[in-house]
Amino acid sequence: MKTNDLSTLAARLVHCRKGAGLKQYEVANHIGMSAPSYSDLERGEAKKTKYLAELANLLGVNAYWLATGEGSPDKEQTSDVINEVIETLNTFNEEEQKEALALVNVIRRRKGGNL
Repeated sequence: MKTNDLSTLAARLVHCRKGAGLKQYEVANHIGMSAPSYSDLERGEAKKTKYLAELANLLGVNAYWLATGEGSPDKEQTSDVINEVIETLNTFNEEEQKEALALVNVIRRRKGGNL
């Protein structure tokens, strides 16, 4: 993996954890996750987690950026509501996530596409 390649959740987690000077087990313990489960995230064996908001908070980054790689990693750009939405979406299976996106698109169209 290139140093600047942050295209996956795994890469963003590794980058942010190292930047924070934390070990994997420290991150896992702090957010109440098992160390093997956290390790699976960093290796890319797990693609999502219900602990995303907690991880973003601990690592001091924007939860949306951590989840998607889009936007800015600056933490102050993520509201509590967005963190809750992301945390909830991460508990959904892929089909449920697609349904949620369809609902968001309905709201976007109703607002004239300006979200």
